[in-house]
Amino acid sequence: MDVPSPVVVCCSVCYGLGMGSLQGVTMVTSSNVDQFNSCKKIFGSLAFLPQSFTGGVFSVVLQDLHITSVGLRSLRSVSGGLVLFHNNSQLCYTSSLPWGALLHPSQGPTPILSLNQDPQLCVLLALLVSYRKATTRRFLQEHEARMRRRWALCTSQAAAAWTLTRLQWVGSGRETP
Repeated sequence: MDVPSPVVVCCSVCYGLGMGSLQGVTMVTSSNVDQFNSCKKIFGSLAFLPQSFTGGVFSVVLQDLHITSVGLRSLRSVSGGLVLFHNNSQLCYTSSLPWGALLHPSQGPTPILSLNQDPQLCVLLALLVSYRKATTRRFLQEHEARMRRRWALCTSQAAAAWTLTRLQWVGSGRETP
């Protein structure tokens, strides 16, 4: 029985496209992107494109995508080739990634980062999201406090009504309910 080789080789080191179990694969898609979730180092290349990428020698390519996050949180190193993040109008914080630590010195001084989301707009969007979360959290806390007060009022009113009914029964000489 022919068993495909695993993507993860050792210590969260993964093969890139066209290698190991990804032979014949030309780009990262929604069906295979999960294979890179725990990668700390990728041997080979990755291409994140709506169609297959041709031309140039790149290790990581993010071009013309509608993404807000790269999502490779465990990535520790990119070796061989260049990094291109281009024309991703919703992608934030590309210039604040630790490129000096991720790229091998022989790859050149900097990755190619162009026409992605404006960094100032990214900060404003992050503040807006944070404000919405805080506002929602505060609203939920206030709503919970109101509901607790209502519950306490209802239970105290119910207890008072039960006590009043009991006293009325006792005062009338009937058996207590």
